[in-house]
Amino acid sequence: MKLKTIPLLMTILLVAGSLNAQTISRNETVYVNLNASGQPQTTEVVTWLKNDGKSPAADNARLSGVKNIKGLSQPTVNQNQISFNTKETNIFYKGTPSRQLPIGVKISYYLNGKPIAFEKLNGKQGKLRVRIELTNRTAVTRNVTYTEIGTGLRRTRPTTVYTPFIVQVTTGMKIENFPSVDPGEGVFAVVGDTFKLSWITLPLPTSTIEFTAEASKIEMPSLLITAVPKSLPLAQYRSKINQLPNSLNKIYSGVGEVGGYLDQLKAGADQINAGAVQINDGHRKLAEAAPKMADGTAKLIQATDAQLALLKNVREINNGIKAKIEPLAKFTKKIGELNNALDASTEVATRTMEGGSFSQSFLKFLDAQKKPRPSVSEFPASIAVVQDGVRKLNDGANQLNVNAGKLYDGSTKLVNGSAKLSSNLVKLKANGTDKVRREMVSESAETMLMLAKLSAFDREARAYDRFAGRPSGVKSSVEFIMKTPGTFAQ
Repeated sequence: MKLKTIPLLMTILLVAGSLNAQTISRNETVYVNLNASGQPQTTEVVTWLKNDGKSPAADNARLSGVKNIKGLSQPTVNQNQISFNTKETNIFYKGTPSRQLPIGVKISYYLNGKPIAFEKLNGKQGKLRVRIELTNRTAVTRNVTYTEIGTGLRRTRPTTVYTPFIVQVTTGMKIENFPSVDPGEGVFAVVGDTFKLSWITLPLPTSTIEFTAEASKIEMPSLLITAVPKSLPLAQYRSKINQLPNSLNKIYSGVGEVGGYLDQLKAGADQINAGAVQINDGHRKLAEAAPKMADGTAKLIQATDAQLALLKNVREINNGIKAKIEPLAKFTKKIGELNNALDASTEVATRTMEGGSFSQSFLKFLDAQKKPRPSVSEFPASIAVVQDGVRKLNDGANQLNVNAGKLYDGSTKLVNGSAKLSSNLVKLKANGTDKVRREMVSESAETMLMLAKLSAFDREARAYDRFAGRPSGVKSSVEFIMKTPGTFAQ
């Protein structure tokens, strides 16, 4: 019984010691040997533990075949717990992981435009093209929250995010084998007798690198691929990115102000329309009354013409009677009085037709008849003057009749035009500023989501600090180094 408890006690002591280990930091370098097409053949993780030297070092990692590669202390492995009974401040150990790599690689080769196997390239000549496809395999679904433009509402959407990796691909090509190279979107430098080619890319989730070379005798170089989890290199643009939501909100508010002005214009157009309706109603009544006025003045002309003709007839009749009875005046006093009455009647007709002052004989006649004299000594106007005024009034009435119709037509057009203006302003606001604001909210959602995803990418990059290691409070970092077969020009 006692013998069985000893191993258990040792295990407990080892675990307890590892839990109390003072590891300051750790770093993982993942070395991967790829085949020519980019498939992993071997993967090895080298971990550097930086210890405070005061107690045994410990780590927590999912590795098999753990070995100390610098030092004499052999590791003790209990499940994922790895302990080193040493006080060395720097411990390096290696092991084999079982996880899939975060970056997938696919490499294709073409010679003179046709696909060719890597194994058949050496010694060939012609135009070589190499295509490297990188795939980010870290996709996870996160709830990403962003602020909606215009409304200020907080929206949350499940979104696929990736851990961003900065990937550098390098190779060296001997000038004697490759007299001319084209790195595509990469760069190259001539170092001695070698073209040094380099590319930096960010697969989110994929990216492709291509380069071509004129080959006199192919001796395929090795490709070195380095990947490091890293926040997106946007530091120089960060302030502008942060200002983008504020700028979009200002545009949204500005469009809203334009919409407010359109509302004011519509209110003004409605007021114009209301006034135009009242004016149009007055013009309609005027247009209806103008023909009656013209007809009335025409009848007044007829009446004054008849009156003038009647007065002329009265004067002629009076003169005729007077001529007949004048020879008899010396015989009869009454006939003389009748003659005076005819003179008075003729003068009234004459003054009525022609105007002017009353004669003394007419005034004496009135005195003799004991009739009151006229209140004025001179007849103010003749019927001819009245008749001329009536004709002018009739001409004006006829012109008013014509123009009243035109005025009514014009005010009717104003009514219709102001109503159409109001209607078009409503359509302009609905299909213009209101639509722009609605589309800004919907279309900017993807932009705001992308900005929120950038922050999510940053969080993923900061969190991806180990590959084989288990989560812990120890500061950690990780990088991946992958290499394909072939010669590597120094």
